[in-house]
Formats: sequence, structure tokens, C-alpha cells
Amino acid sequence: MLEIFFYADNGIVENTDYSAGFVLPIAEVDAAGLSQLDIDVTAAVNSTLSSSRFVGFRISSRTAPGAIEENLFPAWTGAKFFDTFSLEFTSGAPPAVADDTASFDGHTLEVPDLEAAGVGSASVQLRLIDPNASIYQLTAAVITDPEAGGPSLSGIELFDCDAFQPPDVGDGSSAATYSVNSGILDLPGVDFNGEQIAIRLEYIEGSNPWLFETISLGPVQAGPSETPISTLDGGLIVEPSQDFVPLCHGWVLVGDSIRNRVVERNILSGATGATYTFNTVPDQFTLDDVNGAVYMTAHPESERLYRLDLNTGVVSWNRITQTLTSGLASHTYS
Repeated sequence: MLEIFFYADNGIVENTDYSAGFVLPIAEVDAAGLSQLDIDVTAAVNSTLSSSRFVGFRISSRTAPGAIEENLFPAWTGAKFFDTFSLEFTSGAPPAVADDTASFDGHTLEVPDLEAAGVGSASVQLRLIDPNASIYQLTAAVITDPEAGGPSLSGIELFDCDAFQPPDVGDGSSAATYSVNSGILDLPGVDFNGEQIAIRLEYIEGSNPWLFETISLGPVQAGPSETPISTLDGGLIVEPSQDFVPLCHGWVLVGDSIRNRVVERNILSGATGATYTFNTVPDQFTLDDVNGAVYMTAHPESERLYRLDLNTGVVSWNRITQTLTSGLASHTYS
């Protein structure tokens, strides 16, 4: 099985050609016995034209070297391309992208049913305009029901379990959501080449037209996770974190050790609430539920104890000191 990837190129053969570009293959082909590959590259070309004159394609095998049996007969030699190969492009109309379900063709991302708390439900369209940096541009948005979605809650409001309802995940699926508090767009189930992938995008502050960068993108896992969620080792639902604070109805506060911030994440639906950014990696959390605050240590260790005020969203810090006294002498350590 061969995988075909694409990337925005500069017209020069260089080492980055082996890793640059969109993270998922635009096509997968069983090339056994074939002398010709026919691939629709319309989406790849359209995605690249906004950032480059050149479109690069990379072909690799899905078969890992360690999976090849040493004593296989006849010996497995992979796919070989000879000096007499040719590459031809045929023009034609681009294939239609389904607009009745969340789908992506490598260029156009259609989300017909998006829930945005505080805004309503909407139908939106985005397009991949930079495959190397995984940047999407919002190209269409229509509010379909301004009453849907309920109020936008964050911070101390997520501790009031009677003020809102748990997410509806009775059929095992999760809705596409957008958070006005964080600018994060969560798409837990998107059809791409017949497979389901999960995409999480974040609005780039100040961009106009609206641009989104990719936080995570990968296949939807079928069945229960082999890694317990309590380890918080990162993934499409929970950022890599050292600790968390449980809130109501599946909401938790987790520390994002990659982007140096605290994130409100619903581990039932995958939805995102507010994010709280500061200047180091959050480590261990202690909840002060009386005053609506979370105290955090940092990694690497520092002399500061951080405090997140869940009423205001303000992150502050105090220097940690300790004074030891022995007889008439004392010394303060910090």
C-alpha cells in the first residue's frame, strides 16, 4: 500500500521535502501489480496555490521495515520507479464535497452543523490555504439557529452543576463545537477519504479574514482507549498534562504543557471552553473552591506559585519563601 502526500514546495530539492506538507496522505493506493497510478490531486493543488507556485508530492509505503518477514519468498522489494517514468496532469472539474455531514477533501472543510455556545448553531466552510503550516481560512459562515447551544460558560460557572446540562453523547458521537471564549474549533468526526478524522483548530487572533491554525489532527479511534484517560498523556481530547481539576458534567481544567496554558476541556464531548495563558509549563494543581481559585506549581521548578482566579480569569503569582529560625539566628530561603 502506497501513501501519497503533498506539500507546498519552493522548486528546490532539499531535505525538508521528506517531511513537509499536510500530515495525512491525500490518497492511498494498493500498487501491487500496477504500472500506472491515477490520483485526483485537485484538492492538493488548490490548497497549495495560496502559498506557493510549486506543488510537491511524496510517495511512501505504509509497510514498516520491521514488519517485513526476512525469509519471505519471493523477497519483498517494495515499489520501484524506473528512469522511464512519466507524470501527466489532466484538467477537469473538482469533485463536489458533501455538505450534509462534516467532510474534508484535502482543501475544503465543510461543517454543516456547528454548535457555538452563546451564538447558536451554524453551517461553516473553511479551506486549507497553507498545507505546510496547516492553516485554514474561514470562507463561509451562516447562523442556522441563534437559539441553539445555550449560554457560553467558563471559569467559576463550570462549578455550578445545576446551572447547565451534561453534553448529549448518548449515541457515542460528539458534536462539532466552537468556543467564543478560546477561539478553538473542535471537529470530533470529519470524513476524509472514507475515514473518520478528528480536527482541532484555533483562531489566530487578529486575522481578517479569519484564519485558524491546527492544534491536532488524526484518525478517530475506534473503541475504548488502550491508555487510561487518567494518565493525561495527551491526545485529541486532552492536552499533555501533569494534573487536572474536575469540574461539572465532564468538564476539567488541564494544564497544556506544550502551549503553556490551562485549558477547560470536556472529556465527554471533546468541547473546549476558555484557555488561560501564562509564561511557563503548568505542573501540579490545588483547588481553592471557597475562593474560586486554582494554585499551580510550574515546571521546571521555580520560586513562584501561580494563582488562577476563576472569577476573573486573571493569572497572578507570588514568590515562595520560607524562614527558618534557630535560637537568635534566622534565615529566609526563596
